[in-house]
Amino acid sequence: MNQAEFFEKHGYAYLKELFTPEQCVNYASIVLAMKEENMLRFEGKTAETPNAFYDQSFGGNHNEFESALRAVQPRIEEELGIVGKIKPANSFARIYYNGGTLQPHTDRTGLDYTISVTLYNNLTTDWPLWVTDKLSNTVPLTIGMGDGGMILGTTMKHWREPLVCSPEQYVVQMFLHWSHV
Repeated sequence: MNQAEFFEKHGYAYLKELFTPEQCVNYASIVLAMKEENMLRFEGKTAETPNAFYDQSFGGNHNEFESALRAVQPRIEEELGIVGKIKPANSFARIYYNGGTLQPHTDRTGLDYTISVTLYNNLTTDWPLWVTDKLSNTVPLTIGMGDGGMILGTTMKHWREPLVCSPEQYVVQMFLHWSHV
């Protein structure tokens, strides 16, 4: 079964080397600089948001991420057999720290195809993205640096369990989204 057939059957795919190590360093540096400059918003539980979707993370967008979204689209369309079936929706990046989490959810309307790309990870253990696939299997996607886990975001439940790590450890991720045409 090729990648496109697997994606059609299961609703997810693992895409190796979407970005080079140099691109990962560049994008992760942008995210970290944005945090240093207070350009990322805190995403987590507070007294005002006790039921927050995320915890212990900071997220935001940058024009470079939008360029990345458009740059990888032809490869994704070709490998997954969806040429001409998607259009760019948005991009986002997030830094997860100890206690970081992503509650089980499906993406909002218009974010039909979602890729999570690991840009930086200094953890000593795996921290998978969990997905319920089209066959109702619960699947862990452990995404290596520069690789991407693509899912049908609006139809497949996905989440991350709380991150357990030391204070100096963290994960930087980029999320790329497309809509059905």
